[in-house]
Amino acid sequence: MIRPHNLDPKIREVVERYTKEEEEWDVFPAKFRIDGAHYYYFAFDPSADQLVVREDGAVLPVSQIRKVALIANGYNTSIEALANYGESWASKPIVSIYKRYIRALKRIKKYAINIPSELKKELDQMISLSEEVIDHQITIRKSVNAGRKLTVETRNREVVTEEDFMKMRGYQMDMGRSGFRQNEIELETSEARERLINYLESQVSWKNWRLWFPYKELKYHDQRMYSKKRDPEEVKIMEEIRKEIYKDISIEQHPEADKYLACLRNPRS
Repeated sequence: MIRPHNLDPKIREVVERYTKEEEEWDVFPAKFRIDGAHYYYFAFDPSADQLVVREDGAVLPVSQIRKVALIANGYNTSIEALANYGESWASKPIVSIYKRYIRALKRIKKYAINIPSELKKELDQMISLSEEVIDHQITIRKSVNAGRKLTVETRNREVVTEEDFMKMRGYQMDMGRSGFRQNEIELETSEARERLINYLESQVSWKNWRLWFPYKELKYHDQRMYSKKRDPEEVKIMEEIRKEIYKDISIEQHPEADKYLACLRNPRS
């Protein structure tokens, strides 16, 4: 793994020339091999600036290392997203929570024998969508684990390729889309949950005591899920995210690309 202390002295001299007073720099723990050449990727603290240095010590203009810089930044961004958000999402007991929730829904379906046909259809859909939430949680776990494994692999071999970048970006996108879909499902089913709860309130009695526990279970889970009525701000946020999250935009065309490139200390021409 490449660290400042084991960096080639001639490369260290180059990055020191670009370091401002009272700044510290760090180096990405692997070189980027793009189009047959190897590059080091540096970040400066406390600024948000970066520097790309070719393996021979050349600091090329932005126009010549645009692709390298975007791949390096994109790879690092994906690692940070998987680590900072993905690890937390993957560790949530969503699978066990939703299995418990599905059991309650199936018990309601079994014992609410006179449930209206439309509400029964919504109940079936809630069961199906809840199973989808579990599938997405498994995808999140797999994506985070795969991202962690690739991070270790590239650090050990001290080289990141364009193929590695595409893999890591794919893990991040799968994780993000699955997390988004989980929240979307909770919002999509919130009104049906409310109708089902209202119906069960009129049905639960000592004569139909078998509905009591799944009814209480449904209310318990509903209070912990997103709701269109309780969470109007979340609905707005989801609408904005929905416009972008399923787009597969190349790094060259990303709307933030120029903003990032402006932070490079490489020459402009």
